[in-house]
Amino acid sequence: MRPYLLCSLLAITLITSCLGPQEKPVTKEEALIMARNIDSAIATGNEEQYFGLIQMDVFMQRVSKASDKEYASSAKRGFKAGIKSANLGGQIINASKDGKGFYQLVKHYEKNKIQHLVYRLYTEGGLNYHDYELTKVGSKVYVADIFFYLTGENFSKTASDLLDNLEATASESKKGQTEMFKRLKRLMADGKWKEAKKLFDNFPASLKERKAMQINYLAIANGLGEEEYAKALFDFEAKFKHEPYMFLSLIDAYGLRKDYKRVQEIINQLDSMIDKDSFLDYHRGMFYNEMGQLDEGTRSFEKVTSNFPDFQDGLTMLIINYLESKEYDKAKPKIAAYRQNERFNQQSLDEYLLAYPGYVSWEQQQQ
Repeated sequence: MRPYLLCSLLAITLITSCLGPQEKPVTKEEALIMARNIDSAIATGNEEQYFGLIQMDVFMQRVSKASDKEYASSAKRGFKAGIKSANLGGQIINASKDGKGFYQLVKHYEKNKIQHLVYRLYTEGGLNYHDYELTKVGSKVYVADIFFYLTGENFSKTASDLLDNLEATASESKKGQTEMFKRLKRLMADGKWKEAKKLFDNFPASLKERKAMQINYLAIANGLGEEEYAKALFDFEAKFKHEPYMFLSLIDAYGLRKDYKRVQEIINQLDSMIDKDSFLDYHRGMFYNEMGQLDEGTRSFEKVTSNFPDFQDGLTMLIINYLESKEYDKAKPKIAAYRQNERFNQQSLDEYLLAYPGYVSWEQQQQ
């Protein structure tokens, strides 16, 4: 083989290896198959299956692009392992398996010839949306990146920030921080909020100030009580309110301040960004109630229970609104529907009904 030809072939090989996996466009039909795969992984609680849907080499390309730098191979390998141990799939599974939470596909869309899937995560801890960007490598479709509405940024950007922080840390300290992350997540998952706050306070100041860590602290503060949560929310607002897409994280802040007009504006802004999610009628209803507009709240809860009949919190609030307005004839069939759903917490309904002896007397008279 002639030397110049050998050099040319070597150059092509190096360029190809630097480019990483060759991505191809995904079809609409393939995107909907991916949605079924995500649904299956979450429904069966299969964390490994969920993690396998992410193309980690492509994802690491996104991480490098987010920081505009190329990371060493050792850093990439370590971070891939860290992403796996972070167990995003397990977090979604655990958050949505308590009988009240759920993870549901909201919409599929195409933008700039790239297929996307938007999922809604609802738990007792709040609301979030995940926008999956899909890609194809070889003959298989994967997740390339995920935009989290709660953080207002792509997963790759959050990962890039964390990786930059770890790269600036001595190796021994880096290992210690990684273990601290894991421990923090375990404490939060177990609801050990005081221990979690104590551990959070021990992280370096530069790391604690990052957006992703501040959102973790909001969850911790929420577990510590209303006063701590209010302070954390207002601090968070001061730091991030001017950043795009941070409105979802600020709904509670404006709610605590009783700025309900701003809350409704944020909900409408979120609805417009997603291009309509009828589930948001539940949140509209909650804030209409806070504003003393019971009729508007009732109409919102009627809409959400019509679209989501298996949503316990939505049906509960509709029942409560009917009882508050003494519309007992409307409350009765809804209570019966609640009783018929084995997934719903029946003791919780019993406790609510104790607060409305007028309904109990009315029901007895109907028999």
